[in-house]
Amino acid sequence: MRQDGSVDAALGELQQALDEAKKLGDMDVATAYGDIATLYFKEGRYGDAEPALTRRLEILQRSQIQDEVEIANTQSDLAAAFLIQRKLVRVQQLLQRAVPVQKKYLRNATLQDSKDIYAERLAFSLGSLALLHDLQGQFSTAEPLYKRSISLGEQLLPADDEALIKRRYAEMLIKMGRSDDASKLREKATALQLGLSK
Repeated sequence: MRQDGSVDAALGELQQALDEAKKLGDMDVATAYGDIATLYFKEGRYGDAEPALTRRLEILQRSQIQDEVEIANTQSDLAAAFLIQRKLVRVQQLLQRAVPVQKKYLRNATLQDSKDIYAERLAFSLGSLALLHDLQGQFSTAEPLYKRSISLGEQLLPADDEALIKRRYAEMLIKMGRSDDASKLREKATALQLGLSK
């Protein structure tokens, strides 16, 4: 994590970029809000990321371009911010819109690079959806979502993100009384974060 001074400096630069983008057009503004949200996410400041993602989503939805996959990805990112804050109703609404679009783009992709990008984004969304059902005690719904998220995200998600999904799944397995399975998943997650896997 950065020191506060460098974060503040980075946010200052991004705010300047946002001000410049407002002179250029909506898509530039949406990109600037996305960059601001990304910085907040990296710093674990999900509450601060939420307004930037909300503005980005509003701009994308009213844009004449109507980039369906960018809208879905932003909905997924906003759902993740809400999930950390336990705003579960909003999470479900956003992911119900985002996941079908992400699945469609992955299914229709022909180039491997495109497939990898769409698979990574879908893996992230499915991990959020799995956690949502997990938190609601719907383990039988959450489990296949965790498995699909892990399967799609292997070799594609950043190691920390992939490990986090495995750890969340392991925590659910413990609640289900499956501590042996949970222990194996935790070992895999630790190996990922230590760079012993992948």
